[in-house]
Amino acid sequence: MLNRKVYKFFRLIIFILLLNNQGAFAQINIQHYINQGQRSLFRNDNADAIRKFNLVIKINPELFQPYFFRGLAKYNLGDYIGARSDFSKAISLHPYFTHAYHYRGITEERLNNYHSAMENYNSALEIDPVNPDIYSSRGFTRMLMNDTTGALQDFNEAILLNSNNYQAFLNRSLIWSMKKEFDKALEDCSKAISINKYNIEAFFRRGIIWYYKGDMDKAITDFDFMIKVDSTNSRAYYYRALARYKKEDLPGAMEDYDKVLELDPLNALTFYNRAILKTQIGDNQGAIDDYGRVIELNPNNIFTYFNRAGIKLDIGDYYGAINDLSRVIEIYPGFTQAFQNRAVAKSKLNDYAGAMEDQAMAEKVAQDTLLQSRIAKIDSNYFNKIIELKANFDFGNFSDESLASLNASVKMKPVFIISFTNKLTKKFEYSDLRNINKYSSGDLYLDMLPMDKLEEINDISIETIKKTFKYKSGSFRELFLSGTVFGYQKDFNKAFDLFDQALRKSPDNYLVYFNMAGLKYKLIELLNSIDRKDDFLVVEDRQKGTTRTLEQNQKDYKEIIRLYDRVLVLNPQFSLAYFNRAYIKSLTNNLSGAISDYQQAVSLDPDLAVAFFNRGLIYIYMDDMDHGCEDISKAGELGLQESYFVIRKYCR
Repeated sequence: MLNRKVYKFFRLIIFILLLNNQGAFAQINIQHYINQGQRSLFRNDNADAIRKFNLVIKINPELFQPYFFRGLAKYNLGDYIGARSDFSKAISLHPYFTHAYHYRGITEERLNNYHSAMENYNSALEIDPVNPDIYSSRGFTRMLMNDTTGALQDFNEAILLNSNNYQAFLNRSLIWSMKKEFDKALEDCSKAISINKYNIEAFFRRGIIWYYKGDMDKAITDFDFMIKVDSTNSRAYYYRALARYKKEDLPGAMEDYDKVLELDPLNALTFYNRAILKTQIGDNQGAIDDYGRVIELNPNNIFTYFNRAGIKLDIGDYYGAINDLSRVIEIYPGFTQAFQNRAVAKSKLNDYAGAMEDQAMAEKVAQDTLLQSRIAKIDSNYFNKIIELKANFDFGNFSDESLASLNASVKMKPVFIISFTNKLTKKFEYSDLRNINKYSSGDLYLDMLPMDKLEEINDISIETIKKTFKYKSGSFRELFLSGTVFGYQKDFNKAFDLFDQALRKSPDNYLVYFNMAGLKYKLIELLNSIDRKDDFLVVEDRQKGTTRTLEQNQKDYKEIIRLYDRVLVLNPQFSLAYFNRAYIKSLTNNLSGAISDYQQAVSLDPDLAVAFFNRGLIYIYMDDMDHGCEDISKAGELGLQESYFVIRKYCR
């Protein structure tokens, strides 16, 4: 089995010592942050490392080292597009920096750009022709290009240059495995282990070879050692589950699958295999649930629908089976067995005409051997895509707790609104807000907050603001603060009335229009949530319409857009107004208009991560993966950590 390599940058400390000795960091504060970033890299706290190197780059953007190190951090998070960009920037600043070419080549290989990877390796070897690591990396890429002869030559050259280069031995073991010369492969793995006895990758490779040789006990022993060294290694649990399954240790296999999914809740392949195992032990509902998770992660895999339909047939859920089989046929109309099984389900429901029609279609498709050949190839390729994109064990578990706890669902970041906070962040400082906050005598302030992050402050009332803020009765400040209070309390009529009065005092105050727009959106969302209170409505019923129609929503959204238009006439430098208007435009399906507004937002505020994130999601929705993944990468670089889940799901 050919596994894609994972570079953990074990020799990073050598690079750090090398770079730090070049005397590039004259300013002690820059050196301090470089050191902090390096420590974060060693702790595998890559998100924190990126923050540290961002600061260095902001202080001195002409240093090549922080770009290189930030590229390593992005690579470790699976952001290959962002890593490639940083390695390229390092090269532009230092054209003779071998390691940047080397690791850009590694990154290109991970992006399946094999020819570009080879160009980078060759450039690195022109600068450093006796670097064994570069030969080892180039050999691996050659192997992926099916140039086994060239790959073997590179691995041999790497070993000749450094007989302790365990990575070269490991990579060469893959060549022997491909040639089915397993004894030579085992010998190379054991040699790598003798060089570095804690190299879990060597134990993994050897365990895989034992697995394919049929020695499950030895395979499990190697996987056990991996888990002993790293109890969060989801890949070790997964392959130990396979070996345990081969030994008919079904409880052990189930335990390992459960552990994989605890560590890596996006691993569709493990859900798929666990569903098969649950079916085998009679847990049909559990299997159906697991297949449902696979479909959430990869909605076009026909084998998942097909298998789930089989269970539904067995338990008598014939309508459910027909739905799943119809989905299979919709995706690939040449799937003969799907027609046959749907015929069975229809006959169980006494739909004999439909059953006969499906059976006739099955026979027609089966006779079309050319179509069957093409369909079989497509299905196989697509299933391989699941394994490659949805079961990447290299980045299945993050050390950063905030990353690990994020929900796997992907949603656009909502609009901002002016609301109350006990702690002023000053992230979005506007003079008009400062003019209000400077009259606060307590721990209550106004700030720009995203709609989903509004603080739960217990005592927000008119009496509270009277005690906290200084203002004259009937003044603009009183009216605006009071309107914001009622908006916070969801008393929309009073809020809008007070904002109207505030506008009569200050007709061109853009903050009033901004909050009116935000509250109108909040009201629409509240009304829509009331309409959706019955979660058991079937999709068809929801599509027929509830109290608020789609037409009514569109009308209200256009009114909100007009309010943001007014805000931007009054203050064309207001980045959050562009952000909010873009979000509302996306709800009206004006995607090009949304993209344009997000561009305006980031041009005014280049650090507005949520704008890059939302625009990236729109690009991905439009199937413009290059621009989409670039934007999501930028959002991650700016600190929006859920970006890396999106990268993993769509940009790999």
